[in-house]
Amino acid sequence: MAKLPWPGIALAVIAALAMLIAGVPLWLVGSIVIAWIGSLWLAPMAEDDDVRIPEDDEAEIQMGEALEPVGMPLLLVDRVRIVAANAAARATLGGHILGQDARIALRHPDAMRLLDMDDGDSVTISGLTGPGSLWQLTRRRVDDRHVLIELADRTAAADMSRAHTDFVANASHELRTQLEAEKHELPTDTVELGELTGRVVAEFTPLAPGRITLSKPESALAVRGDETQLAQLLRNLIDNAIKYGDADQPVEISVAPGENRQAVIAVRDHGPGVEPRHLPHLTRRFYRTDPGRSRAAGGTGLGLAIVKHIVERHRGRLDISSAPGQGIRVEVRLPGAAEALS
Repeated sequence: MAKLPWPGIALAVIAALAMLIAGVPLWLVGSIVIAWIGSLWLAPMAEDDDVRIPEDDEAEIQMGEALEPVGMPLLLVDRVRIVAANAAARATLGGHILGQDARIALRHPDAMRLLDMDDGDSVTISGLTGPGSLWQLTRRRVDDRHVLIELADRTAAADMSRAHTDFVANASHELRTQLEAEKHELPTDTVELGELTGRVVAEFTPLAPGRITLSKPESALAVRGDETQLAQLLRNLIDNAIKYGDADQPVEISVAPGENRQAVIAVRDHGPGVEPRHLPHLTRRFYRTDPGRSRAAGGTGLGLAIVKHIVERHRGRLDISSAPGQGIRVEVRLPGAAEALS
């Protein structure tokens, strides 16, 4: 009576695991495994033992065939020798790796260490396929001799992280040297605040039709200021209110005279607001009360930090008030034109 093909059955199960890891649908994996195991019983057994392929080699061949269509690079290692590599692995590391000692093929101390680690352990290797590349290698135990190594390319994620780090560093530098260098230089131009606010609001009207309301005095309201920076201040406040406010509620903007001949700009949204504990930190660079929401809205985390520096240069005052469910109100008080000179 023919022996049950246990090595083939075991490899069928292992191949199914590899296909599931690669995202092959469960129903398709099940169909392939059933057909594979069935074929092991139906296949005629060779009569001449002298010409049969050894069971270990036959099992490795079957495993290699099962791994071939998987999109993730996969290596089958017999103790330390690579006995199978699917198409994705050969494209990544080269076809010459077949039959090689894995410690030579992978050329990294951590990769060598992975061969002796526990099932499911991973290592991250830089420079495996070229300068700047980053790969995560994970070990999967097959049997007492064989190990499956998965190679996941993390280069793109690492590049994004580096780009973000560079952006933060550059943005911080720019914020310091464009704004902070001028912090002690009082602006000398006279700016009509109502007219400037009207122009900036007009820029946003096509982006949020029907949402923005503007209240401003009929008479001129002049401040001593840098028109470019004050326009940036208004853009940052209005942009934040549109992004984080309720899309079905208005963004209310007002320009009015205040006490002691000051000019007062107020921007209010009707969004979810923030908890009071966040208020002292909102003008910190890159501070986010809800990082996921800020990323989805496209915020950089610099808007209010820039507003704070502009207000300080103009010898003004910035106040932010909010509560959960009540939106955010930002008020900027600037000295009038005469007071700014004193």
